[in-house]
Amino acid sequence: MNPLYKEISLKFIIYFFIVALVVIPFKAASQDVSDYLKVDSLIGQLKKSKPDSNRVRLLINVSLNYLSKNELNREEYDELFTYLQHAIILCDSLGLNFVRWKVQVLHMMGAALVFDNKVARGKSVFMELVKNAHLAGDRKREGDSWVWYAEAFWRYDRMRTFKQEAETAYINAISIYREIKDQQADIDKTLDLGALYGCNDEYNKAEQQFLAAIKKSEQFNSYMLPTIYYQLSVANRYMANYNKALGYALHALKCIEVTKDSSAIGDCYGELAELYQALDKPAESVAWYKKCIGKRELAEGYPAFGLYRTYGLLIVQLIKSGAIKEAMAITKDLQKRRPPKTLAESAALFQNMAYCYNAYNIYDSTERYFLKSIATFNLANQVHAMDDEFVSMARFDIAHFYVKHRQFKKARPYLNMLLLSPNSMNVSVLADAAFLMFKVDSASGNYRASIKYFQQYKTLTDSIFNEKKSRQIAQLQIEYETEKKDQEIGHLTKKGQLQQANLKQANIIRNWITASAVLLILLLAVGYNRYRFKQKTNKKLEAQQVVINRKNISLLHLVNEKEWLVKEIHHRVKNNFHIVMGLLGTQSGYLKNDEAIAAIKESQQRIYAMSLIHQKLYQSENLSSIDMPGYINELVDSLKESFDKRASLQFHLQIDRINLELTYVIPVGLILNEAITNVFKYAFPDKVQGNVYILFNHSNDDHRMVLTVKDDGIGLPASFNGNSQSSMGLNLMKGLSEDIDGNFTMQSNNGTIVTVSFVYNPGQSKDFFSSAPNPNFNV
Repeated sequence: MNPLYKEISLKFIIYFFIVALVVIPFKAASQDVSDYLKVDSLIGQLKKSKPDSNRVRLLINVSLNYLSKNELNREEYDELFTYLQHAIILCDSLGLNFVRWKVQVLHMMGAALVFDNKVARGKSVFMELVKNAHLAGDRKREGDSWVWYAEAFWRYDRMRTFKQEAETAYINAISIYREIKDQQADIDKTLDLGALYGCNDEYNKAEQQFLAAIKKSEQFNSYMLPTIYYQLSVANRYMANYNKALGYALHALKCIEVTKDSSAIGDCYGELAELYQALDKPAESVAWYKKCIGKRELAEGYPAFGLYRTYGLLIVQLIKSGAIKEAMAITKDLQKRRPPKTLAESAALFQNMAYCYNAYNIYDSTERYFLKSIATFNLANQVHAMDDEFVSMARFDIAHFYVKHRQFKKARPYLNMLLLSPNSMNVSVLADAAFLMFKVDSASGNYRASIKYFQQYKTLTDSIFNEKKSRQIAQLQIEYETEKKDQEIGHLTKKGQLQQANLKQANIIRNWITASAVLLILLLAVGYNRYRFKQKTNKKLEAQQVVINRKNISLLHLVNEKEWLVKEIHHRVKNNFHIVMGLLGTQSGYLKNDEAIAAIKESQQRIYAMSLIHQKLYQSENLSSIDMPGYINELVDSLKESFDKRASLQFHLQIDRINLELTYVIPVGLILNEAITNVFKYAFPDKVQGNVYILFNHSNDDHRMVLTVKDDGIGLPASFNGNSQSSMGLNLMKGLSEDIDGNFTMQSNNGTIVTVSFVYNPGQSKDFFSSAPNPNFNV
């Protein structure tokens, strides 16, 4: 049997089992079906599960695991049937929503019965499923049931007894899929039918199915097109149509480039390697085998035995091309990286070792490993059926080895087994086996038989290598190489264009970088220049600051000295006023006239009012203004002491917190002095007690100051006229009021009220001492 088609059949069976779950219209079925391989874990979950959809899923997955095995023992079959029966009962209890689930379980039940050699019961289950689907009008389900039927009998039928059953089932399924226009399923099952024919060595029928699949694929987005051409190549290779096989294999690669479907690329590389191997072109075969292995090494889940076999084919071609050391190195590396885990893998490893020792002409080791390979293949075949071609290749290898070393008797049994089952190998190997038997019979003197085998050899080789086929193969090779060169030229052209574009882009980038660098240098130069300029400026400013600080210190000294000088001046002025007061007091001692004495006393009091101002100035930190509450209090106390103690007057002061500049203080102080003096002199001629009210207030709105001196004395005479009166005190108060731009009033209301109001503008008042004398100011 062709190993390719057996591999394809098993792949499609497992694939269909998985798809069967995917189409179940429930969320649980969409979970990762890869977990069906984890039987122990699934059984553990199953024991803990509740009777719901999750338990159905677990039962199906556990059953799938059993079905995926090549062989089951009696106990395993019993367990499988138990799980399937439980799944059927649970689906029935869950209701109508689980009908499709039950159908899938019954599909698996039918397959299990067929595998357990209960063919009639299995067939009955499938036919009942087909009938029910047909009666329900569910054509898709009917087609799927036929597919399960075909897959079950194909996998079970190792002796090809039920080939017709599987073929009919596939044809029925394809007919239904075509009817309901399910193009994808139509193509898939057409490929499966072709693979079925290939497994039964009906390569012409297989080719017809693959050609039909190509037409369908071209009408359906080139679905599976690379794979179809690949299978066409395999079919023609087994028919020894190497020219057609090579054409299909090369076309498969073109389809991969066009469709971007690379799922079959590793197989295409392997097929080309086998074709060049059959055409005895080891160099080309080695190149394609290496490409194939590169893909299969990376393919997740690729069978280890398949990888061992591919390495073995590569090793044979390496030895043919003279790379014996490389072949041995690859064999040892493979053994180290992927130690064999099954009998089949061990058999393949022994076979590869035998190839290498045979290349080194080490007879004993070669024979030992060939015999171990055949023995291990036979053991593996007893555990689960191996493909005939693998065993046939092992027999051919040892027969060829014995003939090479003229051990004809040892070679004959293996050659007899090969030639009795010609369908177990491809035509080129069969031709080589016939030629080896020709040598064996010739050596034993059986010339009639040897001539028969030689004629068989010639017939087979002529069918493979006639002139027309050779020309076609050469033409295909030339066309492929020409196309590859054209592609390489195209790639090189594109690469050159890309390099030109990259070079142009690089030049642009370089120019931009150069311009940016120049600009950066200019900016750095300007920045450095500004930095240097700023440093120079800062140094100049620092030097100037040092000079300014020195001058400020000097000025502070000068200011302090000035303040002390001003204080000293005020102190000296105050002292001078006191000297004048003392002189006036001395002078009054020599006077006999009371009026003169009184005048001198009044003058003394006026001078004191001014000296008190200077005293306050030099005693305070502020040399330009006077605190009025303190000043007025001291002035009142001084006047009280200066006048007659007999009059017991009560002074009531209401003075706001006001600081007046010197130019305002002197006029205000003199006015206040005159007003209080008049109170003592005229307000209470007879009274012993009286009240004097002194108010000095300000308004925040217009900076207006109001000075009021009020008493509850006898008041002004009825004939008093402020405008006509010309006493010195009155004129003095009027004149001083005008000097500060104030309003002066004097009226009688239960006593006398003297009021002076003025607007206080600090820094803008006239200098009292420098102003021109008021014409009304008469001393």
